[in-house]
Amino acid sequence: AKHRTSLISLITLLSVVGVNVGVAALVVVLSVFNGFFNLVTGLLVSFDPDVRVEALGPRGVANPDSLSAVLRSLPGVRSTSPYVEGKALAIGRAGEPQGMIVRGVEEAHYGRTEQVRAHTHLGRFTLGTDGMVVGIGLADALGAGLGDTLSLVSPAGLVRAATQLSAPPTVGFSVTGVFTVQRLYDANHAFISLEAARDLFRLRDGRVTGVELDLVDIAQADEVKRLAIAQLGPTYKVETWYDLHRELYTVMRLEKWGAYLILSLIIAVAAFNIVGSQTMVVIEKTRDIGVLKAMGAGRRSILRIFLLEGLLIGLAGVVIGGGIGLLVVYLQGRFGLVKILNADSFIIDAYPVSVEWTDLVAIAVSALVLCLLASLYPARRAAALVPVDAIRYE
Repeated sequence: AKHRTSLISLITLLSVVGVNVGVAALVVVLSVFNGFFNLVTGLLVSFDPDVRVEALGPRGVANPDSLSAVLRSLPGVRSTSPYVEGKALAIGRAGEPQGMIVRGVEEAHYGRTEQVRAHTHLGRFTLGTDGMVVGIGLADALGAGLGDTLSLVSPAGLVRAATQLSAPPTVGFSVTGVFTVQRLYDANHAFISLEAARDLFRLRDGRVTGVELDLVDIAQADEVKRLAIAQLGPTYKVETWYDLHRELYTVMRLEKWGAYLILSLIIAVAAFNIVGSQTMVVIEKTRDIGVLKAMGAGRRSILRIFLLEGLLIGLAGVVIGGGIGLLVVYLQGRFGLVKILNADSFIIDAYPVSVEWTDLVAIAVSALVLCLLASLYPARRAAALVPVDAIRYE
Protein backbone atom coordinates (compact mmCIF):
# COMPACT_ATOMS: atom_id res chain seq x y z
CA ALA A 1 0.00 0.00 0.00
CA LYS A 2 0.98 3.64 -0.42
CA HIS A 3 3.07 5.00 2.44
CA ARG A 4 1.70 7.87 4.52
CA THR A 5 5.24 9.16 5.02
CA SER A 6 6.95 10.15 1.76
CA LEU A 7 10.35 9.83 3.41
CA ILE A 8 10.01 6.02 3.34
CA SER A 9 9.57 5.98 -0.44
CA LEU A 10 12.53 8.35 -0.83
CA ILE A 11 14.82 6.16 1.28
CA THR A 12 13.69 3.08 -0.64
CA LEU A 13 14.42 4.85 -3.92
CA LEU A 14 17.87 5.81 -2.64
CA SER A 15 18.45 2.16 -1.71
CA VAL A 16 17.62 1.05 -5.25
CA VAL A 17 19.84 3.78 -6.73
CA GLY A 18 22.68 2.80 -4.38
CA VAL A 19 22.47 -0.84 -5.44
CA ASN A 20 22.31 0.30 -9.09
CA VAL A 21 25.50 2.34 -8.73
CA GLY A 22 27.33 -0.44 -6.89
CA VAL A 23 26.37 -3.14 -9.39
CA ALA A 24 27.16 -0.95 -12.41
CA ALA A 25 30.54 0.05 -10.93
CA LEU A 26 31.40 -3.60 -10.23
CA VAL A 27 30.48 -4.68 -13.77
CA VAL A 28 32.58 -1.92 -15.36
CA VAL A 29 35.63 -2.19 -13.10
CA LEU A 30 35.82 -5.99 -13.17
CA SER A 31 35.45 -5.88 -16.96
CA VAL A 32 38.43 -3.51 -17.16
CA PHE A 33 40.50 -5.84 -14.98
CA ASN A 34 39.49 -8.73 -17.25
CA GLY A 35 40.45 -6.70 -20.30
CA PHE A 36 43.94 -5.96 -19.00
CA PHE A 37 44.38 -9.57 -17.83
CA ASN A 38 43.43 -10.90 -21.27
CA LEU A 39 45.67 -8.33 -22.96
CA VAL A 40 48.74 -9.21 -20.89
CA THR A 41 48.00 -12.93 -21.14
CA GLY A 42 47.66 -12.70 -24.91
CA LEU A 43 50.97 -10.88 -25.22
CA LEU A 44 52.84 -13.31 -22.97
CA VAL A 45 51.26 -16.42 -24.47
CA SER A 46 52.29 -15.22 -27.92
CA PHE A 47 55.85 -15.62 -26.66
CA ASP A 48 55.55 -18.34 -24.01
CA PRO A 49 54.72 -21.96 -24.86
CA ASP A 50 51.44 -23.52 -23.81
CA VAL A 51 53.42 -26.18 -21.91
CA ARG A 52 57.18 -26.43 -21.39
CA VAL A 53 59.10 -29.60 -20.48
CA GLU A 54 62.69 -29.36 -19.19
CA ALA A 55 65.14 -31.88 -17.77
CA LEU A 56 66.01 -31.31 -14.13
CA GLY A 57 69.71 -32.07 -14.72
CA PRO A 58 72.16 -29.30 -15.70
CA ARG A 59 73.08 -30.92 -19.03
CA GLY A 60 69.64 -30.65 -20.62
CA VAL A 61 67.60 -33.21 -22.54
CA ALA A 62 69.75 -35.91 -24.11
CA ASN A 63 67.06 -37.43 -26.34
CA PRO A 64 64.80 -34.64 -27.61
CA ASP A 65 63.41 -36.71 -30.50
CA SER A 66 62.13 -39.54 -28.32
CA LEU A 67 60.85 -37.07 -25.71
CA SER A 68 58.97 -35.16 -28.43
CA ALA A 69 57.44 -38.39 -29.69
CA VAL A 70 56.12 -39.20 -26.21
CA LEU A 71 54.73 -35.70 -25.75
CA ARG A 72 53.06 -35.66 -29.16
CA SER A 73 51.14 -38.80 -28.19
CA LEU A 74 49.38 -36.93 -25.39
CA PRO A 75 45.80 -35.84 -26.17
CA GLY A 76 45.44 -32.17 -27.05
CA VAL A 77 49.05 -31.66 -28.23
CA ARG A 78 49.25 -30.12 -31.70
CA SER A 79 53.04 -29.96 -32.10
CA THR A 80 56.33 -29.96 -30.19
CA SER A 81 59.52 -28.00 -30.72
CA PRO A 82 62.90 -28.41 -28.99
CA TYR A 83 64.73 -25.30 -27.83
CA VAL A 84 67.99 -24.21 -26.24
CA GLU A 85 67.94 -21.30 -23.83
CA GLY A 86 70.64 -19.64 -21.79
CA LYS A 87 72.15 -16.37 -20.66
CA ALA A 88 74.83 -14.61 -22.67
CA LEU A 89 76.74 -11.36 -22.78
CA ALA A 90 76.27 -9.22 -25.90
CA ILE A 91 78.43 -6.41 -27.21
CA GLY A 92 77.00 -4.04 -29.80
CA ARG A 93 77.76 -0.64 -31.27
CA ALA A 94 77.10 1.05 -27.92
CA GLY A 95 80.25 -0.64 -26.66
CA GLU A 96 78.92 -1.60 -23.24
CA PRO A 97 78.20 -5.31 -22.67
CA GLN A 98 74.59 -6.19 -22.04
CA GLY A 99 73.24 -9.34 -20.40
CA MET A 100 70.55 -11.14 -22.36
CA ILE A 101 68.61 -14.37 -22.64
CA VAL A 102 69.18 -16.23 -25.88
CA ARG A 103 66.67 -18.78 -27.16
CA GLY A 104 67.65 -21.15 -29.93
CA VAL A 105 64.76 -22.59 -31.95
CA GLU A 106 64.05 -24.40 -35.19
CA GLU A 107 62.42 -21.69 -37.25
CA ALA A 108 60.34 -24.15 -39.29
CA HIS A 109 59.04 -26.08 -36.26
CA TYR A 110 58.95 -23.47 -33.50
CA GLY A 111 55.40 -23.34 -32.16
CA ARG A 112 55.42 -19.56 -31.62
CA THR A 113 56.97 -18.61 -34.99
CA GLU A 114 53.82 -17.04 -36.40
CA GLN A 115 53.04 -15.08 -33.23
CA VAL A 116 56.58 -13.69 -32.88
CA ARG A 117 56.71 -13.01 -36.62
CA ALA A 118 53.50 -10.97 -36.28
CA HIS A 119 55.21 -8.88 -33.58
CA THR A 120 58.43 -8.43 -35.57
CA HIS A 121 57.89 -4.87 -36.73
CA LEU A 122 61.40 -4.23 -38.07
CA GLY A 123 62.95 -6.68 -40.50
CA ARG A 124 61.79 -10.30 -40.57
CA PHE A 125 61.82 -13.30 -38.28
CA THR A 126 64.62 -15.04 -40.18
CA LEU A 127 67.35 -16.90 -38.31
CA GLY A 128 69.44 -18.86 -40.81
CA THR A 129 72.87 -19.91 -39.54
CA ASP A 130 73.96 -16.61 -37.99
CA GLY A 131 70.81 -14.51 -37.90
CA MET A 132 69.34 -13.02 -34.72
CA VAL A 133 65.97 -11.49 -33.90
CA VAL A 134 66.11 -9.25 -30.81
CA GLY A 135 63.64 -7.38 -28.62
CA ILE A 136 63.30 -3.68 -29.24
CA GLY A 137 64.46 -2.78 -25.73
CA LEU A 138 67.57 -4.91 -26.10
CA ALA A 139 68.30 -3.46 -29.54
CA ASP A 140 68.05 0.04 -28.11
CA ALA A 141 70.38 -0.78 -25.20
CA LEU A 142 72.97 -2.25 -27.57
CA GLY A 143 72.55 0.47 -30.19
CA ALA A 144 71.84 -2.25 -32.76
CA GLY A 145 69.87 -1.90 -35.97
CA LEU A 146 69.01 -4.17 -38.86
CA GLY A 147 72.14 -5.70 -40.37
CA ASP A 148 74.37 -4.85 -37.41
CA THR A 149 76.54 -7.58 -35.89
CA LEU A 150 76.30 -8.48 -32.21
CA SER A 151 79.08 -10.41 -30.51
CA LEU A 152 77.87 -12.93 -27.95
CA VAL A 153 79.83 -14.54 -25.14
CA SER A 154 78.42 -17.53 -23.28
CA PRO A 155 79.03 -18.24 -19.57
CA ALA A 156 81.36 -21.09 -20.60
CA GLY A 157 83.37 -18.59 -22.67
CA LEU A 158 83.66 -16.23 -19.72
CA VAL A 159 84.86 -19.04 -17.46
CA ARG A 160 87.42 -20.06 -20.07
CA ALA A 161 88.66 -16.47 -20.38
CA ALA A 162 88.98 -16.13 -16.61
CA THR A 163 90.86 -19.41 -16.13
CA GLN A 164 93.18 -19.03 -19.14
CA LEU A 165 93.67 -15.25 -18.79
CA SER A 166 92.75 -14.68 -22.42
CA ALA A 167 90.12 -12.80 -24.37
CA PRO A 168 86.73 -14.55 -24.22
CA PRO A 169 85.70 -16.33 -27.42
CA THR A 170 82.84 -14.50 -29.14
CA VAL A 171 80.30 -15.54 -31.74
CA GLY A 172 78.93 -12.96 -34.16
CA PHE A 173 75.27 -12.73 -35.17
CA SER A 174 73.63 -10.39 -37.64
CA VAL A 175 70.39 -8.66 -36.57
CA THR A 176 67.67 -9.67 -39.04
CA GLY A 177 64.62 -8.51 -37.11
CA VAL A 178 63.41 -6.57 -34.08
CA PHE A 179 60.27 -7.67 -32.22
CA THR A 180 58.12 -5.99 -29.59
CA VAL A 181 55.89 -8.24 -27.50
CA GLN A 182 56.01 -7.07 -23.90
CA ARG A 183 58.56 -5.05 -21.97
CA LEU A 184 59.46 -8.11 -19.89
CA TYR A 185 60.78 -9.82 -23.04
CA ASP A 186 61.66 -6.86 -25.24
CA ALA A 187 64.41 -5.74 -22.86
CA ASN A 188 66.54 -8.89 -22.76
CA HIS A 189 65.42 -11.66 -25.13
CA ALA A 190 66.72 -12.72 -28.54
CA PHE A 191 66.23 -15.63 -30.96
CA ILE A 192 68.89 -17.54 -32.86
CA SER A 193 68.84 -20.90 -34.64
CA LEU A 194 68.86 -24.12 -32.63
CA GLU A 195 72.23 -25.28 -33.95
CA ALA A 196 73.84 -21.90 -33.32
CA ALA A 197 72.55 -21.99 -29.73
CA ARG A 198 73.96 -25.48 -29.24
CA ASP A 199 77.38 -24.23 -30.37
CA LEU A 200 77.14 -21.08 -28.26
CA PHE A 201 76.26 -22.91 -25.06
CA ARG A 202 78.36 -26.00 -25.89
CA LEU A 203 75.59 -28.57 -25.82
CA ARG A 204 76.91 -31.71 -27.49
CA ASP A 205 75.28 -34.87 -28.83
CA GLY A 206 72.12 -33.07 -29.94
CA ARG A 207 71.14 -32.02 -26.43
CA VAL A 208 68.56 -29.28 -25.86
CA THR A 209 67.31 -27.34 -22.86
CA GLY A 210 63.76 -28.62 -23.23
CA VAL A 211 60.75 -29.16 -25.45
CA GLU A 212 57.84 -26.75 -25.90
CA LEU A 213 54.30 -27.94 -26.56
CA ASP A 214 51.72 -26.17 -28.70
CA LEU A 215 48.19 -27.26 -27.73
CA VAL A 216 44.94 -27.38 -29.66
CA ASP A 217 43.25 -25.56 -26.77
CA ILE A 218 45.24 -23.60 -24.18
CA ALA A 219 42.54 -24.40 -21.60
CA GLN A 220 43.83 -28.01 -21.63
CA ALA A 221 47.27 -26.96 -20.35
CA ASP A 222 46.75 -28.22 -16.79
CA GLU A 223 45.41 -31.57 -18.00
CA VAL A 224 48.32 -32.00 -20.43
CA LYS A 225 50.73 -31.10 -17.62
CA ARG A 226 49.22 -33.78 -15.40
CA LEU A 227 49.47 -36.41 -18.13
CA ALA A 228 53.04 -35.39 -18.99
CA ILE A 229 54.17 -35.68 -15.36
CA ALA A 230 52.55 -39.11 -15.09
CA GLN A 231 54.22 -40.21 -18.33
CA LEU A 232 57.72 -38.78 -17.78
CA GLY A 233 58.22 -39.15 -14.06
CA PRO A 234 60.18 -36.94 -11.64
CA THR A 235 63.23 -36.41 -13.88
CA TYR A 236 61.49 -33.66 -15.88
CA LYS A 237 59.97 -30.33 -14.89
CA VAL A 238 56.67 -29.53 -16.59
CA GLU A 239 55.27 -25.98 -16.56
CA THR A 240 52.20 -24.45 -18.16
CA TRP A 241 51.92 -20.91 -19.54
CA TYR A 242 50.38 -19.91 -16.19
CA ASP A 243 53.24 -21.42 -14.18
CA LEU A 244 55.83 -19.40 -16.13
CA HIS A 245 54.42 -16.13 -14.76
CA ARG A 246 52.36 -17.36 -11.83
CA GLU A 247 53.28 -14.39 -9.62
CA LEU A 248 52.17 -11.85 -12.22
CA TYR A 249 48.89 -13.61 -12.97
CA THR A 250 48.18 -14.12 -9.25
CA VAL A 251 48.78 -10.46 -8.45
CA MET A 252 46.44 -9.40 -11.25
CA ARG A 253 43.73 -11.73 -9.97
CA LEU A 254 44.19 -10.47 -6.38
CA GLU A 255 43.90 -6.87 -7.58
CA LYS A 256 40.68 -7.72 -9.37
CA TRP A 257 39.01 -9.35 -6.38
CA GLY A 258 40.37 -6.66 -4.06
CA ALA A 259 38.55 -4.11 -6.21
CA TYR A 260 35.47 -6.35 -6.05
CA LEU A 261 35.47 -6.31 -2.24
CA ILE A 262 36.04 -2.56 -2.05
CA LEU A 263 33.30 -1.69 -4.53
CA SER A 264 30.93 -4.08 -2.79
CA LEU A 265 30.96 -1.55 0.06
CA ILE A 266 28.80 0.69 -2.16
CA ILE A 267 26.13 -2.01 -2.15
CA ALA A 268 26.64 -2.50 1.60
CA VAL A 269 25.98 1.22 2.22
CA ALA A 270 22.83 0.97 0.10
CA ALA A 271 21.81 -2.02 2.21
CA PHE A 272 21.96 0.13 5.36
CA ASN A 273 19.34 2.35 3.74
CA ILE A 274 17.19 -0.75 3.33
CA VAL A 275 17.41 -1.35 7.08
CA GLY A 276 16.19 2.19 7.75
CA SER A 277 13.40 2.19 5.18
CA GLN A 278 12.11 -1.25 6.15
CA THR A 279 12.18 -0.39 9.86
CA MET A 280 10.11 2.72 9.14
CA VAL A 281 7.67 0.57 7.16
CA VAL A 282 7.30 -1.76 10.15
CA ILE A 283 6.54 1.20 12.40
CA GLU A 284 4.04 2.69 9.93
CA LYS A 285 2.34 -0.63 9.22
CA THR A 286 2.18 -1.86 12.82
CA ARG A 287 -1.66 -1.86 12.82
CA ASP A 288 -1.79 -3.72 9.50
CA ILE A 289 0.68 -6.33 10.73
CA GLY A 290 -1.36 -6.77 13.91
CA VAL A 291 -4.57 -7.28 11.92
CA LEU A 292 -2.88 -9.83 9.66
CA LYS A 293 -1.56 -11.79 12.63
CA ALA A 294 -4.97 -11.61 14.38
CA MET A 295 -6.51 -13.09 11.22
CA GLY A 296 -4.10 -16.03 11.41
CA ALA A 297 -0.95 -14.93 9.57
CA GLY A 298 2.07 -16.68 11.06
CA ARG A 299 5.54 -15.37 11.86
CA ARG A 300 6.93 -16.91 8.67
CA SER A 301 4.32 -15.19 6.50
CA ILE A 302 5.18 -11.75 7.91
CA LEU A 303 8.88 -12.55 7.68
CA ARG A 304 8.51 -13.53 4.02
CA ILE A 305 6.71 -10.27 3.17
CA PHE A 306 9.58 -8.06 4.32
CA LEU A 307 12.30 -10.34 3.02
CA LEU A 308 10.56 -10.33 -0.36
CA GLU A 309 10.53 -6.52 -0.34
CA GLY A 310 14.28 -6.48 0.33
CA LEU A 311 14.78 -9.05 -2.42
CA LEU A 312 12.78 -6.92 -4.88
CA ILE A 313 14.98 -3.91 -4.08
CA GLY A 314 18.05 -6.07 -4.72
CA LEU A 315 16.59 -7.44 -7.98
CA ALA A 316 15.78 -3.95 -9.22
CA GLY A 317 19.34 -2.85 -8.42
CA VAL A 318 20.89 -5.90 -10.10
CA VAL A 319 18.78 -5.68 -13.28
CA ILE A 320 19.01 -1.92 -13.77
CA GLY A 321 22.59 -1.55 -12.52
CA GLY A 322 23.75 -4.60 -14.45
CA GLY A 323 22.12 -3.28 -17.62
CA ILE A 324 23.81 0.11 -17.19
CA GLY A 325 27.18 -1.53 -16.52
CA LEU A 326 26.93 -3.81 -19.54
CA LEU A 327 25.92 -0.86 -21.72
CA VAL A 328 28.97 1.12 -20.57
CA VAL A 329 31.22 -1.87 -21.20
CA TYR A 330 29.77 -2.32 -24.70
CA LEU A 331 30.28 1.34 -25.57
CA GLN A 332 33.84 1.27 -24.22
CA GLY A 333 34.70 -1.85 -26.19
CA ARG A 334 33.01 -0.55 -29.35
CA PHE A 335 34.09 3.08 -29.35
CA GLY A 336 36.91 3.31 -26.75
CA LEU A 337 35.27 6.21 -24.92
CA VAL A 338 37.79 6.40 -22.05
CA LYS A 339 41.34 6.77 -23.30
CA ILE A 340 44.55 5.80 -21.51
CA LEU A 341 46.60 8.84 -20.60
CA ASN A 342 50.10 9.05 -22.10
CA ALA A 343 49.47 5.91 -24.17
CA ASP A 344 51.76 6.95 -27.03
CA SER A 345 54.20 4.12 -26.28
CA PHE A 346 51.50 1.59 -25.40
CA ILE A 347 49.93 -0.91 -27.76
CA ILE A 348 46.37 0.33 -27.08
CA ASP A 349 44.98 3.82 -26.53
CA ALA A 350 41.76 2.99 -24.63
CA TYR A 351 40.97 0.84 -21.61
CA PRO A 352 40.29 -2.76 -22.69
CA VAL A 353 37.16 -4.47 -21.38
CA SER A 354 35.95 -8.05 -21.23
CA VAL A 355 32.86 -9.48 -19.51
CA GLU A 356 32.96 -12.86 -17.77
CA TRP A 357 29.71 -14.53 -16.79
CA THR A 358 31.21 -15.72 -13.50
CA ASP A 359 31.74 -12.08 -12.52
CA LEU A 360 28.12 -11.26 -13.30
CA VAL A 361 26.94 -14.18 -11.15
CA ALA A 362 29.21 -13.13 -8.27
CA ILE A 363 27.97 -9.51 -8.48
CA ALA A 364 24.29 -10.53 -8.59
CA VAL A 365 24.63 -13.01 -5.71
CA SER A 366 26.52 -10.56 -3.49
CA ALA A 367 23.98 -7.78 -4.12
CA LEU A 368 20.99 -10.01 -3.42
CA VAL A 369 22.56 -11.50 -0.30
CA LEU A 370 23.40 -8.06 1.12
CA CYS A 371 19.86 -6.82 0.46
CA LEU A 372 18.34 -9.92 2.08
CA LEU A 373 20.59 -9.58 5.12
CA ALA A 374 19.63 -5.91 5.43
CA SER A 375 15.93 -6.88 5.38
CA LEU A 376 16.38 -9.55 8.03
CA TYR A 377 16.32 -7.23 11.07
CA PRO A 378 13.12 -5.32 10.19
CA ALA A 379 11.50 -8.57 9.00
CA ARG A 380 12.22 -10.28 12.33
CA ARG A 381 10.98 -7.22 14.18
CA ALA A 382 7.73 -7.26 12.22
CA ALA A 383 7.28 -11.00 12.73
CA ALA A 384 7.78 -10.60 16.49
CA LEU A 385 4.92 -8.09 16.91
CA VAL A 386 2.15 -9.24 19.26
CA PRO A 387 -1.29 -8.74 17.65
CA VAL A 388 -2.91 -7.37 20.84
CA ASP A 389 -0.17 -4.76 21.33
CA ALA A 390 -0.20 -3.83 17.65
CA ILE A 391 -3.94 -2.94 17.52
CA ARG A 392 -4.53 -1.93 21.17
CA TYR A 393 -4.76 1.79 20.50
CA GLU A 394 -6.58 1.55 17.14
